[in-house]
Amino acid sequence: MATAREIFGRAIQKGLAVLGEPSLLDGQPCGNVNVARNVQLYAGALDQANDNHVVNADVATIEKQYAPKVGMTLVHPTEGTFLLNRLAADDGITRRFVIVQTAP
Repeated sequence: MATAREIFGRAIQKGLAVLGEPSLLDGQPCGNVNVARNVQLYAGALDQANDNHVVNADVATIEKQYAPKVGMTLVHPTEGTFLLNRLAADDGITRRFVIVQTAP
């Protein structure tokens, strides 16, 4: 019997298969990656007076099995080339990064 984590992982992979496109991370294949433009993220540090600021950023979702890290270069076939600038989320299956475009 599959665990909830395995079921969730398969669902994420199917979602990336539909929404993402085969991409490269530092020149190596990293499966299907989804690039979302103008995603609203909280920018402030928690427990500070400015913790409720929201910013728009471009975000890439990459499966954790490919060990994506800040500073790596992502090449997406339709969106362009990006630098993984900041880790936005890690759910144990995927990592979401704020990305900065380096080339169209």
